[in-house]
Amino acid sequence: MTTIAILSDIHGNMTAFSAVIQDAKAHQADEYWFLGDLFLPGPGSDKLWATLHGLKPTHIVKGNWDDDLFWVLDGPVDLSQPTDVYFSRLVAYLWPHLTAENLATIRSWPLHEVFEQDGLIVSLAHNLPDKNHGHALYPDQPQLNFDQMVLSPVKLTLIKTKTQFFLSDQIVVIFRHGLVISFSGNELIREVHYSSTNLFL
Repeated sequence: MTTIAILSDIHGNMTAFSAVIQDAKAHQADEYWFLGDLFLPGPGSDKLWATLHGLKPTHIVKGNWDDDLFWVLDGPVDLSQPTDVYFSRLVAYLWPHLTAENLATIRSWPLHEVFEQDGLIVSLAHNLPDKNHGHALYPDQPQLNFDQMVLSPVKLTLIKTKTQFFLSDQIVVIFRHGLVISFSGNELIREVHYSSTNLFL
């Protein structure tokens, strides 16, 4: 049996991340998968990076806040817009704590990954396969948006968002912060949900 801790939306919150890791270890996680949003708006930086990579995550996809970092760094930023000012100030705080290697690594993270795990085809995304931001997977959105996430031959889909839905021939897990799942052969045999104290959206 393989037990996997699936992590997402750390958002710079080292305190909450530490609690989640402790919980994952209590569930004897064999692997860690990360579904994006490592930094910002919380203050965590160097230690957060070292902690995540100390777990040796076997799969990583990029979240919208990971991309927002480059939106500011790559520009252009319109300082007459409050949102641009807000993100610029956050990145200005984080910038001294990042190395060129950190930035290159984050930039290289994929938006979507499909792979085989213990006989199951698994799909990982922070949102849609080609877009890690927006409200496309909110409950009031078109069914077509959801269908993009559950195309054959995928049998387990993990998406970080705020909705939950399940299909008869596939297991679709849409979660908010973290969960632990276990595989045996080609079957998902249990889900153990847990949540950090992270309140950032």
